[in-house]
Amino acid sequence: MKHIKSTILTFLAIGFITAGSLFTSCKDYLAQPPSATLPIDTVFSNITNAERVLATAYSLMPYGFPAVQVGAWSYALQIYFSPVSNICDESENAWPSAFHNAYYNNGSLDATTIYPFLEDKWLFNFEAIRSAYLFIENVDKIPEPRPAPAYISRLKAEARAIIGIKYFEMFKRYGGMPWMNKVYSPTDKVDFTRLTVAQTVDSIAAVLDKAAKDLPPRLDGADFGRVNKVTVLATKARLYLFAASPLFNTSEPYYPFGKVQTICYGNYDVNRWKKAAEAAKAAIDLAESNGYKLVNTGKPDVDYTTAVKAFPPLNTEIIQGTRNLKSIYDAQGDGRNKPFSNTVFPGGTPSIMPLQNAVDMYETVDGKPTAPDYFSQPNPYAKGKLDPRFYQTILYHGSTWDIYTMDMSQSPTGQPLGDNVGRRASQFYTGYYCLKFQFPDWYRIKGATPPSFWPYLRLSDLYLMYAEALNEAEPANPDIKRYINLIRSRAGIAQLPVLPTDNTQDGMRARIKNERAVELMFEGHRYFDLKRWKLGSVIGSPVYGMNTVKNGSVITFERFKFEDRVFPATMYLYPIPLDDVLKSPGLLQNPGY
Repeated sequence: MKHIKSTILTFLAIGFITAGSLFTSCKDYLAQPPSATLPIDTVFSNITNAERVLATAYSLMPYGFPAVQVGAWSYALQIYFSPVSNICDESENAWPSAFHNAYYNNGSLDATTIYPFLEDKWLFNFEAIRSAYLFIENVDKIPEPRPAPAYISRLKAEARAIIGIKYFEMFKRYGGMPWMNKVYSPTDKVDFTRLTVAQTVDSIAAVLDKAAKDLPPRLDGADFGRVNKVTVLATKARLYLFAASPLFNTSEPYYPFGKVQTICYGNYDVNRWKKAAEAAKAAIDLAESNGYKLVNTGKPDVDYTTAVKAFPPLNTEIIQGTRNLKSIYDAQGDGRNKPFSNTVFPGGTPSIMPLQNAVDMYETVDGKPTAPDYFSQPNPYAKGKLDPRFYQTILYHGSTWDIYTMDMSQSPTGQPLGDNVGRRASQFYTGYYCLKFQFPDWYRIKGATPPSFWPYLRLSDLYLMYAEALNEAEPANPDIKRYINLIRSRAGIAQLPVLPTDNTQDGMRARIKNERAVELMFEGHRYFDLKRWKLGSVIGSPVYGMNTVKNGSVITFERFKFEDRVFPATMYLYPIPLDDVLKSPGLLQNPGY
């Protein structure tokens, strides 16, 4: 299958809108589109139809569950049913046919790799941006009576926010981007010359700043999932954090390149970290003044789960969550479109299997790192020994879920496990299952609607952004430990400092990196964090599972290497699809492709 659409064509206004492209992301605030192709003038003849154009942009918001929506061209397809956690040290996929994540894990990704089975959906990003511009440029043409000007201004601000979010998502994957600032007509000259990293960051920040002026601080109830001002400020903080990180904030590019400022700044400047810290603090202050707070009821065994899976108002810390229609989940009768699993219990094919590498990131409850041999001791998983977030994220040997007890020493049919091939077929090959995003009713009730959203932005992430930026800009600032400890307090784990190194900049840097890994496990951040930190060596390291061995009544655990992985330096940024590079000479390809 080839990349069959030109990105340039995505931006051409041809006078019609194809209703088939107007799928929606939330049934209560974005209605289904009409069933026929409509002229643009007809679409913008009333606000109901106009909002369906904005719905198209919303339907392409960042989404991490490997769900099926419209066949192979679904934005939510991910890497052919592999979430992004499967291309770093968090997890692996048990789908025998989900081989596309191998392009990442064996380092063979290139500009001709089959599309659209890639982690990033280049074309869909531009479709979202085009839909947002189409709405902005035409919504004021709606004849009277039209909604109040303040409402129109808010919707236009939402569209601008989506443009900023989508451009940020492309920036972190590709570096400097060509900048589209309208819907182009067939007679327009389209300049696809890539901006520098500095110009790209500034352009995204400007769009976000403009959006923030007309957005309310938060939107709840039926409007949960729509962007708000806190979303925009938090996205700006993310943008500046990536810009300040070693991948971009450097005089030494990750790969030789004649146009170096397209892939990095070309110099290091500590003020970029200061800018990121200021942006994160501004977002935190606005969030907290508008009722956002960490879920902390004093019950660390459940509060983390609430923060990840529950809807507001029970969940007080989710800033931005991407919802989708029930039809996405019900489209496949075998349930394979349910997040991270295919009817996992008692059989099925899970699309995310935690690796021992990920389990090793969890600390003991007293805040000490678990050495590699910790999990080889008797009963290492006993409740109370590890960070409580572990028990809310990982299913391990002897743990229970719903009516099931995990026996990682046998296959679902009761047969002893064999080699890695047999392990993959049996589903238990890493020794763990993912618990974090599972709901029992999805498996009990046929056709049940998953009460889910993708947690794109949580307050705890914002706290960690602030702590990281401060540690680089002002390592003696007490806010660093304060905001990390707010998260650890909710988690039920020892407060920092625990080790002498926790009082050093290097030691705190390591703590922050590990805290992000644990707090945001399987939420789609780890792979990009490792890349922005220029830690491709971690992505390219061997990954491990855990054997559960029964000898009578004695149970022991043994690490085993599942596979070697490769991460060439070229993969710090993705290749731009070759078709678009050939059609647009100004669209400079990233180095090494």
